[in-house]
Parts: sequence; structure tokens; C-alpha cells
Amino acid sequence: MLTLVFLILKVIIIHGINSSDKRLLMNDPDVLHQLELKIQNLQNIVSQIQQNEHNKTYIGFHAELSNVLQNLPHDTIIVFDKVVTNDGGAYDSISGDFTVPEDGLYSFAWTTLTNPGHIFHTQLTVDGRVISKSHNNAASTHDGKTATKNVVVHLKKGNRVRIQTFQSYGHILVAGWSSFCGFKV
Repeated sequence: MLTLVFLILKVIIIHGINSSDKRLLMNDPDVLHQLELKIQNLQNIVSQIQQNEHNKTYIGFHAELSNVLQNLPHDTIIVFDKVVTNDGGAYDSISGDFTVPEDGLYSFAWTTLTNPGHIFHTQLTVDGRVISKSHNNAASTHDGKTATKNVVVHLKKGNRVRIQTFQSYGHILVAGWSSFCGFKV
């Protein structure tokens, strides 16, 4: 598509010039050659961009919880076992780990729903290091409560990202409403 645009541009440049300027341009092989080289360079750049886009691999996942979790101890890994999307295959629905396939900037989000009268605190960790926490406290409500947290973090290939409980507040986590997702920016 962009190649076509540059070909049209070439035609406009060569044919869109008034006749006296056109004669000057056509009579000056150096100017004409320079313009042709510039157009060829632009076509090469467009080709490279198209090739890079064609070869691009996407990394992203979305997984949900299919079972109710309750009374979990501190640092328990939350395994979001119902995989909806897993482009790049980096999320493991058995371990709950997202293993970073390549260096870069990544975005993660997780949502938890807890029942009325309960608390469920979670944290996102990278190789055991806490990056961010989410506090979901429905202890004094008559309805369930959701909590969502988003983080953007630079990661290296091989890092393991997961959601875990913290402070022994893993009372109850409702299935079907709790999810974990992430992607390379």
C-alpha cells in the first residue's frame, strides 16, 4: 500500500511540474537521478517496515479463575487456570507464572472479587520481588467487592511474573470474576 503511495508521489513529482520546469528537470540527469534515488530509498524503508510488521510476534495473555479459592496462606500463588488468550505461550496455567519471553516493557492487570464479609489481598511479584499490591476488603459490605490493579514494568527474558496472596488475607476469591492479564508494550 505504501509502495503504491510512493509510486504515485514519483509520478506527481515528475509529471506535476510545469512544462518549463519539467524540461529543466528532464535535462538535468543529476537532479533526476537524485530524485529517483530518494524515491528508491523511501520504497526500501517502506518495504522494511512492512517486513518487520509481518514478522512481529505478539506477546499477551488473559486468564481467569475457574474455582473458588479460600483460606489461603501468605505468599500462595494464585493460579488463573482458565486461559482465554495466550499469544506467545508465556503464561502457564498450571504454575500461574508468566515467563518473560523477551526483554521489554510489559503491562499487567489483575482483578479480584471477594464475597461480603471477607478480605483478599494480592501482590504482583517478579522473581519473588514485590512490584505492587492490591487490597480487596469487603469485610464491612453486604455485596461482593472487586479490586483491580495495573502495573507497567521493564522485564528481562526469563523473569517470572505471578500474583500471590500477602499478609494471610486470602479469605475467599470468587471464580469467574477474577482474572490476570498482561502483554508486551
